[in-house]
Amino acid sequence: MPGGIFLLWLIVTEFKLVEPRLVPSIGSVAEALWELFRTGVRVDFSTNLGLAIGLSISRVFRGFLLGNILGFLFGSALGLSPRAERLFLPLFHAVRQVPFVGWIPLIIIWCGTGEGGRITFITLGAFTPMALNTHAGIVGVPKQYLELGQVYRLSLWQLYSRIVLPSALPSILTGVVLSFNMSWILLIAAEIMISTQVGLGALISDAREIFYMDVVFAGVFLIVIITLSLNYLIETAQRKLLLRFKKEGTRGGY
Repeated sequence: MPGGIFLLWLIVTEFKLVEPRLVPSIGSVAEALWELFRTGVRVDFSTNLGLAIGLSISRVFRGFLLGNILGFLFGSALGLSPRAERLFLPLFHAVRQVPFVGWIPLIIIWCGTGEGGRITFITLGAFTPMALNTHAGIVGVPKQYLELGQVYRLSLWQLYSRIVLPSALPSILTGVVLSFNMSWILLIAAEIMISTQVGLGALISDAREIFYMDVVFAGVFLIVIITLSLNYLIETAQRKLLLRFKKEGTRGGY
């Protein structure tokens, strides 16, 4: 798929099927990226690229971690308590129908246009898939597993830590991956719509305003590479963690 996109891009720019100022060539994007890395300047456009990358990654991870913690706790509460599920799950499903960008005006009013607003917006995006997948994983634990725990007279904590959590782990880890991807999507929206002067989203927005499309494409390329790299690390850790739980399950029993 990525190869096909690059081939299409090459054909479009090589045969000038689209105006070059709208879709720059791969060579001009690579040149813009190199100039920004080397000097931070592309013609009369300047930025601190290292700082922009560092701040964007920092914002993603802060919102991602906070959203995952809150989502895990909320999803666990819904999954473990039928009463909480009856009270809050319908409301949660109703609220999450609102597009994430629809919350931006309220977030700006409540949290301001500083880092707090941006982190809150990313946290909101990370929270939703984590809460949904944690809840789904817990309610999907087979009843015979729970009955087996009762036969062994496990305490509530032992039942949760030895049976519920390991059984729900695949779904929870899927929520981690989904929330990480959502965090990156909302990062760009946050840096563009909740104004900031530094960040990859700000770089793309500033370059777009002065029609430096090679810089815009360079910023998008950077985001794709960083996201794919970090996503690979998370999915690798996910596979290793699942494998470890399976090995411990086959060794330990109860």
